[in-house]
Amino acid sequence: MELANQTVDKALRETREGFLIFKTRTLVYREAQLRSMLKGLSEMRKQLCEGVRNDLGRQEYATWFLEICLVEGEIEHTLRHLKAWIQPIQIDTPLLVSPAQSKILYEPLGVVAVLGSWNFPIFTLLTPLVNVIAAGNCAIIRPSELAPHTSSAVAKFIERYLDRDCYRCVEGQVEIARAITEAKFDGICFTGSTEKGKLVAQAAAKNLVPCVLELGGKSPSVIDITADIDHAAKKIVNGRFMNAGQACVAPDYVLVHHSLTTELIAKVKKYLTEFWNNGKTVEDFGKIISEQHEQRLLSLVKTQSQGEIISCGHSSSKPVPTIVLNPSLDSPLMKEEIFGPILPILTFNTFDDAIRIINKLDKPLVVYYFGDHFGENFKRLENETSSGALISNETMFHLGNSDMPFGGVGMSGYGRYHGFEGFKQFSNCKGVLHKPPLNMFPYTAGYPPYSKGKQAIMAMLQKMRGLTKYNPVRIALEAPYKYGLLAKL
Repeated sequence: MELANQTVDKALRETREGFLIFKTRTLVYREAQLRSMLKGLSEMRKQLCEGVRNDLGRQEYATWFLEICLVEGEIEHTLRHLKAWIQPIQIDTPLLVSPAQSKILYEPLGVVAVLGSWNFPIFTLLTPLVNVIAAGNCAIIRPSELAPHTSSAVAKFIERYLDRDCYRCVEGQVEIARAITEAKFDGICFTGSTEKGKLVAQAAAKNLVPCVLELGGKSPSVIDITADIDHAAKKIVNGRFMNAGQACVAPDYVLVHHSLTTELIAKVKKYLTEFWNNGKTVEDFGKIISEQHEQRLLSLVKTQSQGEIISCGHSSSKPVPTIVLNPSLDSPLMKEEIFGPILPILTFNTFDDAIRIINKLDKPLVVYYFGDHFGENFKRLENETSSGALISNETMFHLGNSDMPFGGVGMSGYGRYHGFEGFKQFSNCKGVLHKPPLNMFPYTAGYPPYSKGKQAIMAMLQKMRGLTKYNPVRIALEAPYKYGLLAKL
């Protein structure tokens, strides 16, 4: 642990030196780093994809489509908008504080740690890193030790294409992650399980380090009576079983109107066969990351689901695509994030039942709805449930919208990245007030002793604090500042 602390402290000290000489503050510098990332993603595509293939079994196209092109899209979106994002935002000043000018200035936090996950080891590292760079920060990047081949490729990517004075990749086992969370960073972005997220937040709290925690959770898919069942099954199978079910935004369970249950199960089986040959096509389906995870998934199905098990594969020793019909809500299968090729299906009679189940469980990262999105039931989901996102008639691909902030609520995490929200998340929103030294009446009415006249003036200003800058009274009070007695700011 001592060696890990030394490694992290050295990287943090050296990148902070880069930050303190204001190297990352200029628009030109930030844009140059982002363009270099784009170049690196193109030139190292095969190496990055090969790392993922060795770790997760995915073919090159799947990794490009599911990870690299999303990162490229985030970079391109940021480059189009960054000049506007970094501009100070002028805001109004209350009459009581006038005459003055007020603005919001987004300044970088400092050195931010980005801890990625193994399931999408490129996306979960580089997407938040884009926001970190856009906001003018330095960064320490730590890939997951469970995806060692990708970790090595990402380390080479960071070293070759980003400024070493400001950006470092620190590889290593869990001791490195622990050392990072215990160090005095200026921000942490962590992607992983809820239980590990709690440990990150607990360690960071000792130094009051702000965190962005993307933790996944139990994301439901609600299939309403108005749904196109074939479309819903296709989207859910794609979202649930992609990457062998190892995705934080995967549909974790299905709530289906009881009248559609038989048809849904038949359609799920159909598309499992059509898409992945029931999990046998590893290049498309992916593989479970470790034997430990395999055993956990087998335990969830065999001994802890308390529901009807419908296996869609042929192995007794390896996790295969499996449907579990009506498991107990109190079973571990319905309390833990599954993170594997298992699809619980629960039936409901009324939409009240569906909402009650969603609200009984922890707040999800996403709620997926299939049915009439102009109908009353979708509006009820908007108003009566809480989640990081609410998506109709689609799964997962909202991640491709850089204008949509991404993150959770409650046990599914907190904080947001992507686009302008990500830029703001890794910035300090600093209020700036410019006020001239006007030491004349009525601007001195706030000083003691509080005579009757001063009290009357202050009472009047309080009543008029909501006046706009175009109000005649306000114009008169600000005239000495604006029209010649003092230079305009």
